[in-house]
Amino acid sequence: CVRKNAKVISIDITARGWEVAWGNNIEESCDNPASAPSTEIGGLPLPGSVEARLAELSEIEYAPVATYTMGFKRGQIKHKLDGFGVLTPERENLSILGSLFVSSVFKGRAPDGCATLTNYIGGMRRPEYAALPEAEMKKLVIADLQKLLGVEGEPVFEKMFYWPNAIAQYNLGYQKYLDILDEVEGEFPNLAFIGAYRSGVGVSACVENALNAAEKLAKSQTM
Repeated sequence: CVRKNAKVISIDITARGWEVAWGNNIEESCDNPASAPSTEIGGLPLPGSVEARLAELSEIEYAPVATYTMGFKRGQIKHKLDGFGVLTPERENLSILGSLFVSSVFKGRAPDGCATLTNYIGGMRRPEYAALPEAEMKKLVIADLQKLLGVEGEPVFEKMFYWPNAIAQYNLGYQKYLDILDEVEGEFPNLAFIGAYRSGVGVSACVENALNAAEKLAKSQTM
């Protein structure tokens, strides 16, 4: 089952399986719970021993990132956009981390005669940029797009999203967090942890992690 905008009151392991209590005195049984992301695990009211062992995951460092997607008429962009996108190395001294040519890579991402660019701001290089007001961020993004792609004028579409905990940093010593997750899952075969903090931040790594978790939980039901 999937519950949105509900406060978890308690999570307990019983002879019947996992018992989850939600707000408004709702209790449900759950055969195979899966948890993500790591920033929320430490706040979950799990059984005492499990909660204590997972508390260390709150130490994981994350880079904040904002995405500012802009749509332009094709004539506003001099670049051919004949590729996946562009990444900007630190030595270029630009504000954005990169720009993805969304409408070049995927169908249906822009009307005919238009192009969509998704731009990434922040990261560990410029974490303060990720939380800038939209108007200030827009100026930085457009200035960089002018230099990189020859963009002219205002976008005909724009949308910004901000993630304060976007990219887990696999710093020296990160293995201890992975060991904790393995140990807890070993003790509770019908519990799984999924997310970019587990096996890599790339989309393919996250998908593979989720598929492995689903296979693990399916096997636990046959034991």
